[in-house]
Amino acid sequence: MKKKTIIGVSVGAVAFVALLLVATFYDLQINVALGNKDSVFGQVFRLFGELTGWIIVPIAGAILFAAVNKDTKLGRVLAVAWAVITFVGWLLSIKYIMDEFTGDSYIDGIYGSPYSMTIIYDVIFALAATPLTLFIAAKAKKETIEKLVYFAIAMLIALALSQLVVTVMKNIWTRQRFRNLGIGNGGDDSRGFTPWYVPGLGKNKAAHTYYVEDVAGMRFEDAYKSFPSGHTAGAAMSLVIVMLPDLFKKLKKFKPLFIVVAVLYTVAVAISRIVNRAHYLSDVLFGGTIGFLSVWAGIAIANALKGGADKKDGALRKFMKFLGGEVTPVAEAVSAQTEVPAEDNGETTEEQVSEAVTLPLLTEEKPVVVDVHEAEESKSDGMPAVEE
Repeated sequence: MKKKTIIGVSVGAVAFVALLLVATFYDLQINVALGNKDSVFGQVFRLFGELTGWIIVPIAGAILFAAVNKDTKLGRVLAVAWAVITFVGWLLSIKYIMDEFTGDSYIDGIYGSPYSMTIIYDVIFALAATPLTLFIAAKAKKETIEKLVYFAIAMLIALALSQLVVTVMKNIWTRQRFRNLGIGNGGDDSRGFTPWYVPGLGKNKAAHTYYVEDVAGMRFEDAYKSFPSGHTAGAAMSLVIVMLPDLFKKLKKFKPLFIVVAVLYTVAVAISRIVNRAHYLSDVLFGGTIGFLSVWAGIAIANALKGGADKKDGALRKFMKFLGGEVTPVAEAVSAQTEVPAEDNGETTEEQVSEAVTLPLLTEEKPVVVDVHEAEESKSDGMPAVEE
């Protein structure tokens, strides 16, 4: 492990423990101090904070659509499958935004949507976004798409792991949100609050003795999903962009900037969730950590596949073959075309490789040898001379 990685992991672990200690003793007090249902900051990041996770599906779907070899029957079938996944990804992403803008996620009669059958509008926008995304991906260079396949795999793995862990933990903890406590709605009754280290196991949700309807109008079914924060975990998916500098050398110098932007964005979303009265410090701390660890796992698995790309029976080659594509290492392609002569030291020079690669492009006809004097005579006879 590199020295920088060790330092980064150590700093992150220390920060996590320190913040967890603060959250253990001051979770409720922090929300009382920062909670503000009318905060524009809280509203903006509530709307866009989780979108980072949602759009992974259509982006990854479009990349894998472009990577599929459509010359095979299996490839065409899989191309259709990835196109459908891209559409579903956009549908879910747009529905998420539309539900927030139109008020469909709120209690009817308070901030309820003035529109009926909003799913129709979701489908219309998704149908418009899908072909555009697929078209852009299909127009990308083949070399670019081959690299982005790893990026797509990392994103999908990270999203799947994050959502799985967050969903399971929410259903185990069933922690009541601050905005559904009396103290979170302008009162002073904190009954119903539970510390992060005490799982509710569904009991508090079943009883909902201390449930208070949110003054902002959020629905009841969302009241017991406080721990951990799904928005913060979704925002942490942005860290997957740190993989791009490793795939594209031109971006190498921007890698520190990518890390800083992803971390700051996740922190901003985390703070906004506390301000929005939806989560406690411990909720966002665990949510962000789950997201970051999922991204790390996704990148590690994608890099493992990338490392096997040049192996004859590598996992990546099998995966790409399943997609209907082919992964043929350059060295293997050269040796399949022609046998490159080796020098006395057993090494192959760049000139030999270049000659071997271009050799199949030459015709088997014997080269035409033109005598310079005959060419000059041809000029004098009015015949066109053959250029050397």
